Amino acid sequence: MPLLRMIAIFLPQALVLLIVGGYFDLLGGWNQSDSALGTLIALFLLAPLSVLVLLVAEVTHFIRASARGQAGSAWWILLAVVLVLEAFAIDLLILSQARM
Repeated sequence: MPLLRMIAIFLPQALVLLIVGGYFDLLGGWNQSDSALGTLIALFLLAPLSVLVLLVAEVTHFIRASARGQAGSAWWILLAVVLVLEAFAIDLLILSQARM
């Protein structure tokens, strides 16, 4: 579970760093290559998917802990909801900046 949490927290932040680095030209021209576009598309798809998996895992963990009589922490569920909102907001920003 800690590895899933770290991955789900890291992926949206990496997407933001890629966008900001490309906007301010901090990537040394890498953002204009095919590998940067592939990375952007991969992060665009994986960030929301990973945080949705985290949300489902946290809710499941909380329900199972409550059924066993243990005290489950709802803070992790709140963090997962915030991450889901962040990931979808970042994807919406990317889609709004796309030039067709």
